[in-house]
Amino acid sequence: MRSIHSKKPTVLIPPSVADSNLPATILLQAGNRSLSVHAKLDDNSGDKKPVNRLELPPYIARLLAIPAYSYRILRYDDHSIRIGPIVGILTAGKPGETAASEKTVRRYKQLILQGWARGIFVYCFLPQAISWNRGFIYGHTCTPNGKWLKGYFAIPDVVYNRILYRSTENQKLVQKMLEEFDENPGVYLFNRRFLNKWEVALALAQNPQTRQWIPETDIFSSTNLKSFLQRHQELFLKPCHNSRGQGIVKIERTSNNGYRYGRTEWKGKHWIYAPTPNLLAMRLRQNLKHPRQYIIQQGVDLARLDGRVFDLRAQAQKNRQGQWILTGVGVRIAARNRFVTHVPNGGSRAEFYNVIREVFNSPQIQKSIEQELYKICTIVPAVLEQELNIPLGILSLDIGVDSSARLWILEINSKPARFDEDDIRQRHTQLLLDYFIFAAEHNSKGR
Repeated sequence: MRSIHSKKPTVLIPPSVADSNLPATILLQAGNRSLSVHAKLDDNSGDKKPVNRLELPPYIARLLAIPAYSYRILRYDDHSIRIGPIVGILTAGKPGETAASEKTVRRYKQLILQGWARGIFVYCFLPQAISWNRGFIYGHTCTPNGKWLKGYFAIPDVVYNRILYRSTENQKLVQKMLEEFDENPGVYLFNRRFLNKWEVALALAQNPQTRQWIPETDIFSSTNLKSFLQRHQELFLKPCHNSRGQGIVKIERTSNNGYRYGRTEWKGKHWIYAPTPNLLAMRLRQNLKHPRQYIIQQGVDLARLDGRVFDLRAQAQKNRQGQWILTGVGVRIAARNRFVTHVPNGGSRAEFYNVIREVFNSPQIQKSIEQELYKICTIVPAVLEQELNIPLGILSLDIGVDSSARLWILEINSKPARFDEDDIRQRHTQLLLDYFIFAAEHNSKGR
């Protein structure tokens, strides 16, 4: 931790933290910075001041490399006080992109402002903005009144990886930076990387708590394809490293015992026919860019709304106690003659309860679907985190409901896209801030 030596300034300590026996000097900590300060009991702290906040004067704030504000007291003992947490949001666009979209900027601004309301400092930064030698990160934030601010800030207690492109995250610079965060005892990094569909399916299929929700899955090969064709009427080929429905291939058995396949990007009713499994395997190997990087998965007979397939888009997050809970769920409905529900591929949004009531008219079935959904979102993320040995704080899950009302996990994403449902988006932000506090309080690596 970097300590600043200067003439000791004075800070007012709220009575909730100390009594009349307050030591004359304490160590004030924020992120990777610390400062020895004179401590004085705040005798004027009335009902209007939050009991767990410490007001940071501008001079001390500059030395700690954070804005002057009223900060949450994260933890304290007889000789030190840590404020915050200080949170860094790691962002980056596609290689070559120089500016974030307006939607992204608005989303981060909302998070930063709600962080200020709770005494949490949040800023955004790019991978190349870290100066380990100086102990600073050049980042962007906004003031509590909404004005954008850029500068050199303390290295944070918590880093949330929001790099949304695999090509960016796989760059050497980014990988080196993530390793440095991993090795830094004072930084808690979560959602460190994208997930691989094969590792997810394997981890969940091998665990007795979760295997019931996983369609039969294996790595794509000609041998596996022929074996799956003997057991299932429909199959899906999915690229291990893509998301949002990109590159998915659907295979169907035809009425004359042949096969046909279509791809996400092929609109309308465009299919390619193959009369035998051998010819099908050959054509697929020719059409797939990297066949060995695909999984083959049992097709699920999804329930339909007005003739169109749909799935549930659920988000799970850790709360203030570090427990996985369901943030919210929406429905994504495929366009006609399409087999993926993602909005960029022509899908549309719908409200969960409305769709479930319309498709399944039994109140008992409706209740069982809801209960199973909650069960999935509390058990599956915990199992995945343990099996993959990766700290996670938020996941999105694509969950299919078949015609018999059974739930199936179709995809899990560690870099979830933004929900357009207002209630889910607001709950997401509050839970994220809750988890920032929990992560900083329970960082087993220590500062």
